[in-house]
Amino acid sequence: IVKKYDSKQMILQALGNISLIHNIRGEYDKSLEIYDEVMQIAEDIHDLRSQGLTYGNLGIIYKNIENYEAAIKNNEKQLNIAKKIGDDLQKANAYSNFGIVNQKIGLFNESIKYHHKNIKLQETIDDNIGLARSWTNLSNTFFDLGDIKKAKKSLAQGIDIFNKLGDIRSIYLGNFELAKFLLFEDNYKEAIETIGPAIKYFTENNDTILLIRALLRLSRMYRLNNDTKTATATANKALEISKSITHQALIDRINIELDICNIKTSA
Repeated sequence: IVKKYDSKQMILQALGNISLIHNIRGEYDKSLEIYDEVMQIAEDIHDLRSQGLTYGNLGIIYKNIENYEAAIKNNEKQLNIAKKIGDDLQKANAYSNFGIVNQKIGLFNESIKYHHKNIKLQETIDDNIGLARSWTNLSNTFFDLGDIKKAKKSLAQGIDIFNKLGDIRSIYLGNFELAKFLLFEDNYKEAIETIGPAIKYFTENNDTILLIRALLRLSRMYRLNNDTKTATATANKALEISKSITHQALIDRINIELDICNIKTSA
């Protein structure tokens, strides 16, 4: 429909949305293919802002497929464009992506530095949703660093902002992360109680990808608490739901969890 009107700007936006959907579904090859077309259009119409956004989205995809070198290169290109056109929101996104990628490759001090730069900028531009997400991302870096106290404190900052904004989905996402921290502390009962409402919310709102991830985490909680029977049943529930998605990496994680459960049962 959009192509019928021969508007390159509209085509660019539509293709960008389609690529984003493929990324969420875990269809990364399709997403990358479409973003190649998006970038070509953005360059043809000299749209620097869209080029920056595309580099940022490419960085996220490459991070998802664990090609961190390519992720960093695309993040750098987004940051350079953001500085050139004075786009503070894109600059904040680039800082956020740098923080996440550095966390993934174990450069925790660099990760913390970029998350703090992002938080400072988000406060300046009054982007409360971005600010809350920044605190949440920082909490994950502290978690990987083994500093649970700072992880919980940072996560609480994010959840508090989400509460003030009335962002229900993000509140439950925060609780999903909190359950991971509680699991690390071997606090299985509270972890299970914390993730339960999130699973209910994801189920009621047909948020399939997050529901499967939450069920996988719940399965791990039961397994580590030596309730292998319930863990297996929970993982099987995730597997049944996964028949409606094409996110192969997530399906692989379900099968790995089931294999671990089966090994533990046989031991």
